[in-house]
Amino acid sequence: MGSLYRFCIIHSANFKPIPELYTFAFCFVTLPWTLVATRKSILVPCGRLKDFQRVYCLAYDTVLSRPIFRNHVILQCFSILGFYRSQYFTLMLLDVMNINKVVRFEEIGLD
Repeated sequence: MGSLYRFCIIHSANFKPIPELYTFAFCFVTLPWTLVATRKSILVPCGRLKDFQRVYCLAYDTVLSRPIFRNHVILQCFSILGFYRSQYFTLMLLDVMNINKVVRFEEIGLD
């Protein structure tokens, strides 16, 4: 998180501030990185936050280890974004990856 703040400060000191860039960097770089690091640090849920850690680990592992579920979550995000900008609706055509067994990534070993 500290490196993102330093980047934002240095960038805004040298160039015109771009809040969209900083939001993008937070949402698509720092936040996923933090979620992965948090999951890797929890080996066995314990302590005061045992229940929260258990729920977090179950949700994280379910979303990332089940390709069908993960793809449906991504498609739902594209569906919601499509109401804001119509070009996201075309990305929903990637649902063919879930339907057709020939083009599934896990069948050819890419997943």
